[in-house]
Amino acid sequence: MGRCLLEAVYAHAGKHDCARVYWVADKSNHAAQQLYNQVAQITDFVQYRRL
Repeated sequence: MGRCLLEAVYAHAGKHDCARVYWVADKSNHAAQQLYNQVAQITDFVQYRRL
């Protein structure tokens, strides 16, 4: 199901001329990361947030 959702997001982005699609995952969510590694490339960016 996750792969289908990502493919739908990619298709929607393509139809709307979005150059990038990106998301975040919890560093302990290894199952999600395994899927994401198959459909995208990990980046060197680090997310910061003011709470």
